[in-house]
Amino acid sequence: MANSLSYNAVDMGDYSLVVNSTGASPYSQMVSRIQLQDKGYSFRPQRVPRQIMVRFTVTGTSRSNLDSNLDNIKRNLTKLSPQQLIFDALSTRYYLAILESFEGTYVQQAVFRGSMRFICPDPVAYSTTENTVTQNVDANPKTLYIPTDAASVVGGSAFLLPAFVLTAGETLNAVTLLLKNETTIEEISISSLTMVDTDILTIDSSLWTVTLEAAAHMSNVTGKFPRLEPNLRNQFTVTAFGTLGTLSVIYREAYL
Repeated sequence: MANSLSYNAVDMGDYSLVVNSTGASPYSQMVSRIQLQDKGYSFRPQRVPRQIMVRFTVTGTSRSNLDSNLDNIKRNLTKLSPQQLIFDALSTRYYLAILESFEGTYVQQAVFRGSMRFICPDPVAYSTTENTVTQNVDANPKTLYIPTDAASVVGGSAFLLPAFVLTAGETLNAVTLLLKNETTIEEISISSLTMVDTDILTIDSSLWTVTLEAAAHMSNVTGKFPRLEPNLRNQFTVTAFGTLGTLSVIYREAYL
């Protein structure tokens, strides 16, 4: 059904839910500040959870069919953790949302109109398309760009938290690997790193984790997990990863 929504990959249009209006765009920050006699100072803002209000109509072929639709909607919307929320009217983005309230009234025998509120602890919306950019690390140090096209920039309006997947093409013995985003001046260092050909090292900036061959490898990690800055072409430097490996950057555009 057009103009509905899906939650956790379940289309609520299958249960005759039509979205009448949404408040999916509001965005706010909490700005702490201190006031002195002559001037004030602010601290770094904190993003507060996004609230999404949805007004909707659910219909049925009879009262019992309507109640069955409502039961199925509430059953599928009630989860213990945030899930992907996608509106048909903006199907290229998803929110990580959890249901806070669901209410309404029967306005006719087989028509229910109501509202529901979702909370997004992570207030950013994400693209439904995942991007993967793979490049050769054929020099030491190696300069790389995301995107690779000189005329392109990283999309979205919020900083992105990518995963960096480094695949070794040779033996690396107790090296200190450096991965730095020269655009944001963020660098992560992994010392005493030993890898052999085809070993995979994953640096996940969204989870703040480093894994080697899918096992945790955090003991020698220092620095800051690099991000991608939107509306710019980001420059990276990879140091001490030999000259035969590859770097894949996996990310989704993010929107405030």
